[in-house]
Amino acid sequence: MIKDEEIRDASHERFVRLAKLKFDAGIKEHNPDGTKGLDRMTANELLVCFEEEVIDQWHYLFVLRRKVIDLMVENQRLRDYIEEQDTNE
Repeated sequence: MIKDEEIRDASHERFVRLAKLKFDAGIKEHNPDGTKGLDRMTANELLVCFEEEVIDQWHYLFVLRRKVIDLMVENQRLRDYIEEQDTNE
């Protein structure tokens, strides 16, 4: 089992690494000449973008949830099958 502190450290390291890469890619795509930027956006523009991101995350979560449930069902079927095979031996 992984300890909470190890989860924290690994999660933090991954976030720091990926956040910088993603932010830099966003700058390159949306603000390559430096004339735009997050701090130049109005509060309403930021809220609209934030809502869009939350909606995207919801859809990702919904599909991931379905996939995890499918895997759990398949896992249980395999366990039942193995148990049945062991019983028949």
